[in-house]
Formats: sequence, C-alpha cells, structure tokens
Amino acid sequence: MTHIREKLFENSKDNFDEDFDEIGELGKGAFGVCILCKDRQTQQTYAVKKVLKGRLISDSMRLVVITEVKIQSHLKGHKNIVQILDTYEDGEYVYIVQELCEGGDLFDHLIAKGRYSERDSADLCRAMLMAVEHCHKSGVMHRDLKPDNFLFSFEEPNSKDALLKTADFGLSCFHTPGTRESQPCGTPTYIAPEVIRKDYDEKADIWSVGVILYIMLSGKMPFYGRTDTDCLRSTLRGRYSFQHRNWQTVSDEAKEIVDAMLRYNPSDRPSATELLEYSWIRGNASTKPLVQSVIDNMKQFSNMNKLKKRAMQIMAESTKLPNLHEVKKAFREMDRDGSGTITVDEMRDALEAVNKNFSEEYFEKLWDTYDVDGDGVIDYTEFLTATSQLNKLLTAENMEKAFKEIDKDGSGTITVSEIKEALKNFNCDNQMFEQIMAEADKNKDGVIDYDEFEEMMQKREDLHVAADELKGLLNISDLE
Repeated sequence: MTHIREKLFENSKDNFDEDFDEIGELGKGAFGVCILCKDRQTQQTYAVKKVLKGRLISDSMRLVVITEVKIQSHLKGHKNIVQILDTYEDGEYVYIVQELCEGGDLFDHLIAKGRYSERDSADLCRAMLMAVEHCHKSGVMHRDLKPDNFLFSFEEPNSKDALLKTADFGLSCFHTPGTRESQPCGTPTYIAPEVIRKDYDEKADIWSVGVILYIMLSGKMPFYGRTDTDCLRSTLRGRYSFQHRNWQTVSDEAKEIVDAMLRYNPSDRPSATELLEYSWIRGNASTKPLVQSVIDNMKQFSNMNKLKKRAMQIMAESTKLPNLHEVKKAFREMDRDGSGTITVDEMRDALEAVNKNFSEEYFEKLWDTYDVDGDGVIDYTEFLTATSQLNKLLTAENMEKAFKEIDKDGSGTITVSEIKEALKNFNCDNQMFEQIMAEADKNKDGVIDYDEFEEMMQKREDLHVAADELKGLLNISDLE
C-alpha cells in the first residue's frame, strides 16, 4: 500500500478506527469509496468519504479534495446543504465524515412518489434555490448542479419532513461577485452555454436548476442530442420549447420561471434570491398531479444496466494489471483539470494529439465504450476497465468469475434478489431490479442463466476495437 506522510488537512484527526465502526459500502468514486459508519459513542450513522491518498497522483487532484472540504465547511449550517462534520487522516486514507442522506437523489424520490404536482415541483425547486442562494451569498459556485447531487435526508417519498440537500462540491469553487470563471466543468445535460464558452459567473448555477425544473415538469430534456457533443451544441443554440404534450397541463406561471432561469444571456437571469420571490415558488403552484407520462419519461434518466457495470468492475478488480502505472499515467495526462474524471473534450483532445483524422463515428463508439454508466464523464474505474482491453477482459474465465460472484447461492442462475445484493451500493429501487431482469432474461423464466449473462456482457463487442486502438495510441502496453 502507498503511504503518504504529509497531511492534506492540518487539523484532521488521526483516530478514525477508534471513533467509528464501518458498516458497509455506499458507493464508489474516482478517489475512493463512500462508506456507512457508526459513531461508537453516540451510535449515530454517517456517510464517510474514504479517499485513497495513493490515487491523488497530482497536486491538482489533492487540491480538488482539499477545496471540496474547505467549501463544504465554509457552507456549514444551512439545512439544504449536506453537512461535513469532521475529517480524519492516516498514511493511507483521508476520511471525510458527512451527514447521511438515506432518501436517494431527486429523480429517484420523484419516481418512488409515483405522482406529483406543480406544487411538489415548486417546493423542491425552492429548496434547491435556497441552497444555491446560500452558496452564492457565501462566495461559492457549485458548478455541477444535477439531480444526482440533490439528496433527501431520509427515505419517505410522501413525507413533508424529508429535506432536500445539495451534495458533492467536488467541482465547486470560491467565486468573487463581479468576476468571471473560465474552467469548463459540469455535466453536459445541465451545463450553461457560457460555461461551454469558458466565460461565466454564478448565474450558470441558475441555468442548471432551470434545466432540472424543466425535466421535473415535463419528463423531457430541454437540450439534447445523440452524443454529449450534440447535447452541448443544442445548449449553445439555447432553443427549447413547451410544445410537447406533457406541457399542455403545466401552468403559465411554471413556464414563466423556467423561461427566467433559461434566459440565454446570464445577466438577464434572475438571481436565486429574486427567483425565491416568484409567487409560483412561494406556494401558489397547482396541487393537481402532472400527467403520468412525466414520471414514465423520468425513469429513462435513471434506467441503465447497472448489473453490467458491476460485472465489469468485478472483472477489472480481479484481473492482474502489470501495466497499472501506464494506465495511471495516461489517466493523469488526459484529466487536464485534475477533476478525477475525463470529459468529452479531454478525450477528444487526447485523441487529436495522436491522430487528427479520426471520424466522429469512431469517437462516439470510443466514448460509449469508456463511459459505462452513461453519466457524461469517465471515472478512474471506467478508464481502468476500458484500458484493460475489453476483448481480453471479457474472457470466458473472467465472465465466469463475475457470474459466480453475483450468483451467491451457486445455483447457476442469477435471481432478482442476487441482482439486488450485487447492486446494493448503486441506489436502485425494486422496479430497477425488475427492469434489469427483464432486459437480460431472454427466455423469460425469471432468472438469468450464464448464456444470457454472457450475451448481456458481449452486447457491445463491436466497440472493443475502438478501446484497443486508443489504448495503443496512449502507449499502454498489453496485459500479460
């Protein structure tokens, strides 16, 4: 194990294992894992980001973690922002102790609720804007507002007491009012046009909330495309409409506030404080449920084959990688901003540096190969998986290992309950498990046998060549 003597945080504690018991894993990120922990003294449970210091392979990566903690600590005390409680550190890990939000993210909550109204959307939008207002008044830009980064305090879809909280300040920055930022960051669907042009201020956060509200009210995206590049081009054009039939029952007042947040010129966009004064936000929104197709469309934003991603992770983690230093070096070089993820632009630039004649079709296939979960960026796990050469990773031996890992009872088939266990850290609901089963279970016998599992894993076999070619271009040697 790599041990780093120098501390990232001057006042961090060094006795994490004495104060907390680890209960389980909540999820994985670019720099480590998020774990569920219990305070030994109070028995209170917390979410703890366990950052592997060995993965912070550059000053910029270390700065990302340091800045995130500083910003979250700076914003301490607001009910709509996930609170950071303490930091611990040893030679191997940094432990960032945060309040636990058990209610899932924004879209998961709305899908679980089943039906919701304009009033529900307005209440949630108000909570988002209150968090954004606090950030901006405190000199902070979030820069990655999206449904995944709004979490509910506890899991009661119809409860009025579950608070919506803003999370994940990994791309946030301190910002002086009246100044401009130039670093492009965020998630393609929600990014403001001025961010793409690398000249923006805090009003970019308002745009992102506007996109979220548009989707909440209609179940459709205002700006879209077959690829991230197409999506960004659509955003740059800035044209959206309320023509879809899902908008027919939405009030003019709701459309007015969406219009205000999606004004193309950021100086024309209201501030969070100004938006909180709109009557629709203040409680005058309709309580009539939105049409069911809004919820049906919303599910499309959450529905991806997470079982396939988990299987690929198992394969990558269990395969010996003698060329790991080369993979790490390539990832660091491509991740120019040190964010811990690779964006579309960073991937395109890396490819252009070695081959300016690649086709758009080639690039799209390549990107789809790497971006396993379809979130618009490539994290370290996805990069490690792809650069392990998918045609070598997806061997019969490796697929059997992954299948057996998921098939806990050794029955030779994967059940819904085993899918649920495999994806316990992926924030899925029961309907998602059923959808995964329906997608993979070709003979409809209620279980996934090995042949069906293999077919699922091989579905994108035509993309393996693209991954291998880029691997060669980046001078990453073959697995031995």
